[in-house]
Amino acid sequence: MRHFSMTDTVALVARTAANPANGEFTLSQMYRAIPIIGAVTATKAQHPKASIRRALQEIRDLGAIEFLDNDGRYRWVGPLAA
Repeated sequence: MRHFSMTDTVALVARTAANPANGEFTLSQMYRAIPIIGAVTATKAQHPKASIRRALQEIRDLGAIEFLDNDGRYRWVGPLAA
């Protein structure tokens, strides 16, 4: 099985979790996907929630998501910039 990076995997999960009407998703949705993310990345991170938050920040820096508030709400705004 091919393994993917944490950032790529979190981006895919975020894009999949995003509400089709407005692109919004929550940090809670991302945390519920920890078993999937761990399997796809083949990682045994001691702090998977921190790894997800870090990946979301990287994805934000690439311009694909925006943080909506301090309550863990995000919006998917576009494809990852290359």
